[in-house]
Amino acid sequence: MNSPTITPQAEAWDLLQCRLSRAADPADVLMSTAEAAAYLGCTENALGVRRHNGSGPAYLRRGRFIRYRKGDIDAWLTERTRTKDVDATDSS
Repeated sequence: MNSPTITPQAEAWDLLQCRLSRAADPADVLMSTAEAAAYLGCTENALGVRRHNGSGPAYLRRGRFIRYRKGDIDAWLTERTRTKDVDATDSS
């Protein structure tokens, strides 16, 4: 009998949900790159590229470790929320 395979991203998401449910203030929860990528629905590599070129959410560096605050990720997502797709060449 085969057991279902759990992807690393799914595992990171499950652990993050557990931590968020126990946090006094979920916005202050620090996420690893794997957890932040799972939360955003992207790969760790894609998040690393955004971090490198400055287009990603704010992050903290503690020694060699990168951490993201959930509140910073939510703010970054809110800044990118669009209600209308506007062409850059549209002059209206």
